[in-house]
Amino acid sequence: MKLKKVGVYTFLFIYLFVNFAIAENTLPPKSLAKLIEKSEELIFGVIRDGNLHERFENLESSLFSKLNKDKSFIERAKKIRKELLDGDYMNPSLILKVNFIEWSVFATITQTSILDKLDRIESSFSGKAFKDHSIKQRVNRMLNIILPNENIAFRTAIVPEGTLIEINLLKTLHSRRTKKNERFGFIVKSNLVIDNLLVIPAGSYGVGYVVKVKRARWFGRRGKLYLNFKYIYSLDGSKVLLTIDKKASTSNKKMGLSITASLLGVAAFGPVGLVGGFFIKGKDVSISENQTLYVSVGEPISLRGIKIKK
Repeated sequence: MKLKKVGVYTFLFIYLFVNFAIAENTLPPKSLAKLIEKSEELIFGVIRDGNLHERFENLESSLFSKLNKDKSFIERAKKIRKELLDGDYMNPSLILKVNFIEWSVFATITQTSILDKLDRIESSFSGKAFKDHSIKQRVNRMLNIILPNENIAFRTAIVPEGTLIEINLLKTLHSRRTKKNERFGFIVKSNLVIDNLLVIPAGSYGVGYVVKVKRARWFGRRGKLYLNFKYIYSLDGSKVLLTIDKKASTSNKKMGLSITASLLGVAAFGPVGLVGGFFIKGKDVSISENQTLYVSVGEPISLRGIKIKK
């Protein structure tokens, strides 16, 4: 019975939403369900249960304190998307502001929810979290504390393809223990500044996957790790696609790493040095936690950043 009730509420909400959208001759760039899911992941850290109508209003009240019931659903959805995700030239998105505040306070950007970030930031300043205020109120309050009476200069920069980014691994990868399809994390070691704009701060989180593993074998056959460095999160929350190109491979080799780039940006890591002797077992490859590596931006991307004072 509960499932049927939730289904009816969801159907009615979508029906009303779509009819409002058609009446105004416009539709949001993404579906309502996907907007709600993405917003919930950013704000709460999880996709919540319940019908879309309840979840939509919960998002709206969390962001702005009150519900804008005098507006149509399409207008309300557009406001959530603009305030939380997109922003504009004069008023950057909330996710960009929250990331900037966190980086300003802790010199790193965690991959926790917006609410968790704000709780931690406020507690470090005031000894408590202002959970009874809206997200927008909490963000503006922290901006005024960090930069009182100052306008924050957020601008847009194009990050060129092939831009090198220095990273540190967050776990050790080993050809004897690491599994195919295993996910691994890494963080940016140094700030990436483009046209005097900070677009990817040190501490930003990245994600990679193990594509293939070859264990060392007898007759001098060496172990190998094939790694795909997928993306890094930027200051504005965008996913910056990565690759291992010739420039990144050269930089890694200068650091003493045995690495070759293959198709689709996958990097093949092998042990340093040659293995001699026909009946000698080959070496396994190990890349240690905190190992510094270089990756490259896979394609040009437009990012919002904050102007760095010279």
